[in-house]
Amino acid sequence: MREKYAHVRIRFFHGASVYESTMKLKGNTTKQVSVNLSKWSGRKSVDKIQIWVRPNKKTRWKKGAKITISSMRQAAKVK
Repeated sequence: MREKYAHVRIRFFHGASVYESTMKLKGNTTKQVSVNLSKWSGRKSVDKIQIWVRPNKKTRWKKGAKITISSMRQAAKVK
């Protein structure tokens, strides 16, 4: 059975500094998401990005979730 919603956690790393954003998304659909890093000091040199996904009603982050990223880009500026 597929879940209707999923929780997504996106983590940006710059050395030991981490910026984290979470969101709830409708499952089995295509969505465009964005994260505003304008107030994070590490935004100019991101070393790594982690994206975690878990079903909405599950309490633990486990292996086996699937997410497809079709494109990724850095915005020139925040509106």
